[in-house]
Amino acid sequence: MKIAILTEIINRKSGARAALEIAKSLACRQAGLSLSLRNEVYIFAYDYNLEKEAVNELKKHSVKIKILHKNLFTPLKLLYFLRKEKFDVISFQGTSPFFIGAKLSKIPIIRTYYGTQLDPLLDRAFPKKPNIILKLINNSVNQLIKLHEKFIIKNSSEVIAISKYTQSELKKLYGIRAEFVYLGAPNNKSLPSNKVTNNQVTILSVSRIVPYKGFHNLINIFNKLHIKYPNIKLTIIGS
Repeated sequence: MKIAILTEIINRKSGARAALEIAKSLACRQAGLSLSLRNEVYIFAYDYNLEKEAVNELKKHSVKIKILHKNLFTPLKLLYFLRKEKFDVISFQGTSPFFIGAKLSKIPIIRTYYGTQLDPLLDRAFPKKPNIILKLINNSVNQLIKLHEKFIIKNSSEVIAISKYTQSELKKLYGIRAEFVYLGAPNNKSLPSNKVTNNQVTILSVSRIVPYKGFHNLINIFNKLHIKYPNIKLTIIGS
């Protein structure tokens, strides 16, 4: 199968690396695999925030890379390459300029749904208490974000959520039912076994500390658990 993966940047930071891991997995270049069973995978991204190590890693897994400059002609350039290479399916994880080109190609589009990041202005104001004007502007921006996401979701051939939570969010925000497939670590690596010392259990959460990440929910859950299980500890690390 010939697969086009449309993403924003080729970089291993934060959620950007998810598309790269999917590309490497779909390339199916494991030793001993029949040539007839191998997918031909291309990844399309913009020409900024390019990480050399990430590019080399994709090439090592036989993923072909196509870099585009972001401007008004991006959808048409993408359309040209998609039609020229005659892809069977598109895995979409980008923004509207790429989506327009993908939709015009008439190739089936599978949208991977990672969730909708709302309240961007309130995140910037955090931890200060926002005023009424900031709240009104923030609500308007939220509506634009949801409108953009809804346009992409409604015009995709299929939608896949990455968890049960994002599956329920899809139904709540957009009225869309979708299957979910968890994003996991590479299955060829074994996880180290950690021994519990003095029956203490440590919960570690690593992420940017902003409201939409839901740390307040995690802390509330931890406080309730800590009453019954005083041997647990919560550590949060992030900027």
